[in-house]
Amino acid sequence: MKKYPKLKYTNHKKSEPLFEQGEIVVQEKIDGANFRFALEELLDEQFHTEDRDIVFGSRNVVYKNKKDESKQFSAPINHVRDTVSYDDIIRAEDTFAGRLTFFGEAMVPHTLSYNFDDSPAFVGFDVYNHSTERWLTQKNIEKCFDILGLEQAPVLDTIPAREFDEYDVTVPTSAYGDVQSEGLAFKNYETQTFAKFVRPEFKEKHGQTFGKPKKHQESGAEKLSYQYITKARIEKNAYKMIDEGPWDCLEMEMMAPKEGHDGLPQAVIRDMAEEEGAAIFLEENWDVDISEFRSTVSSRCAQVLKQMITEKYVDADSKTLIR
Repeated sequence: MKKYPKLKYTNHKKSEPLFEQGEIVVQEKIDGANFRFALEELLDEQFHTEDRDIVFGSRNVVYKNKKDESKQFSAPINHVRDTVSYDDIIRAEDTFAGRLTFFGEAMVPHTLSYNFDDSPAFVGFDVYNHSTERWLTQKNIEKCFDILGLEQAPVLDTIPAREFDEYDVTVPTSAYGDVQSEGLAFKNYETQTFAKFVRPEFKEKHGQTFGKPKKHQESGAEKLSYQYITKARIEKNAYKMIDEGPWDCLEMEMMAPKEGHDGLPQAVIRDMAEEEGAAIFLEENWDVDISEFRSTVSSRCAQVLKQMITEKYVDADSKTLIR
């Protein structure tokens, strides 16, 4: 099953094709968990069953066996199963002459206080055609999700790619609650390039941090962590660890690795390296004691995680995160 690409910021080098030609679709960026589904036939034959038509996956994990499906995603899984039939997906695949993977946001509680009671558990935003190895256009995405009977994330605007510099980037109130959206997603289906803009509170670089003011940071490790180990990056990875497992809720035990999964400090460092590695190693100059950097990251992660736990309530019976 196709994995959804990690969106870069609009000023990242990999985002340059976004502005070259065609049109840019502007869409609300939802504060949930990346989620996907497709027909079971996309899996190797050894995972085919007699009682399952649709297979699901988070961003990084495909639930090849039904028993492996994450409890964190029970609501979106049930929503799709209750809404979408095997015949619906076959009709969509016949319409576009190829096997399809459907992508969207699982509406699970993260940072924003959406009105979850009145929001669908799954909101679609993209469809990948495995036969053409291309993402469907916005018009065809709408047609696909209409066939399936699923809601699509709000499209706010469509603008000529070469006029993006003049576009007034404004983050609106979310369609799913009386809160300002996390940000915007920009998609050019002609060049198959996606990018993002997020509000300062959600930024993973140069965002609001904590600890010493920048001018009082003395070591390279402190300066590097100040710039890249932001509160937003730590929160994002903590929620990912719940979405992907093996944790069911926020707890201080997430600081340590478990069952082959990174602990929170390791996950945050990997995320920083993946998203910012080129800038750190090729464009910037750092004099960093790696051991001190790891220690600083660990301290920051522990502080943010503790703060997150105090701001949430956990249902002890179901271990479901609630507000």
